Amino acid sequence: MGRRTMVRVTFHLLIIDALLWLIFAIITATRWHPALPDSPILRWVTAFLALAACVALPGLYLLARRFGRVGFYPLLALLVLISLLTLTDEFGLADLIILILHLSPMVLLVLDRATYRTASRR
Repeated sequence: MGRRTMVRVTFHLLIIDALLWLIFAIITATRWHPALPDSPILRWVTAFLALAACVALPGLYLLARRFGRVGFYPLLALLVLISLLTLTDEFGLADLIILILHLSPMVLLVLDRATYRTASRR
């Protein structure tokens, strides 16, 4: 896979991931899923954190593309954190799909790290 293709695929995977976080935030805030917490505080904190992930993933990626390490390492840290937190709950097929969706851009970022490390020097 060429460098431009990897960068494009990484961005698209992060956008898909961000959209899933947005959908999860809406589902959590509106109580559409019966298994989510009944506590309003817990529900709103969960929705806020999901919305923060929705904004942070593409934002940090764009920061990494523009300024290199400033966004690259925080983006990797966020993806690692989200992946680890995915493993702490009951693990099913949906969790496996989400985990793969988190790990895929992380692997692509690491494989193409030279692009992001030199971004601030362009």
